[in-house]
Amino acid sequence: MARRKADSSDDTASTRGKILDAAERLFSIRGFDATTTREIAREAGVPLGLMSYHFGTKDDLYTEVIDRRAEQHVADILAAMAAVKQRAGDGQIDVRALVEAFFRPIVEKAMNGGPGWRSYIRLLSRTANESPTHPHVAAFRRIYNSVPQEFIRLLKERFPKAQPENIYWAHYVMSSAIIHMLVESRTLEQLSEGLCSASDLDTVAEKMAILFEAGITRLAEL
Repeated sequence: MARRKADSSDDTASTRGKILDAAERLFSIRGFDATTTREIAREAGVPLGLMSYHFGTKDDLYTEVIDRRAEQHVADILAAMAAVKQRAGDGQIDVRALVEAFFRPIVEKAMNGGPGWRSYIRLLSRTANESPTHPHVAAFRRIYNSVPQEFIRLLKERFPKAQPENIYWAHYVMSSAIIHMLVESRTLEQLSEGLCSASDLDTVAEKMAILFEAGITRLAEL
């Protein structure tokens, strides 16, 4: 990766942090292609030349934005699913609890992690919906692939007689729903005339766990 090593000085760390914060916000709002390095530099309040000095290309910068929070986030999701498995012991995994374990750490970060985490979660929802052939998506796929793999493994363990394709469909449909909900398109508010709010992620997680418990179970038993 074409990137220069950062100095250990406080000024360098501060500059890198400002650039990463600005890139995270803009990428989450506009996406990768519509965001320019000039706009990121302006948002960060740094000279444009520092962008390439600290991060190399825009692809490299995007990778750093994903990497900065990914390890903790992936670990939280995997730990939540492991706890569901541990509670089940030798018995059957609770499907509703597994769905919630998959989604709850995302909700917690979006609701309580501050503006940086909210931007990051929105960025992940954008990135997950992009073609895996795009170079800037590679970091996301590399780091986050362990999450769906573990979810699918636990579903197969829970439903050993299920047709394999139905397990993959269950994950795909659920993940697609999560991606759409995290974008917060405001469609729900319009349809319900303000009765429901897509930004109420706590309620979203609760309703989704109930719906997908029934849907996944039905699909796995076909």
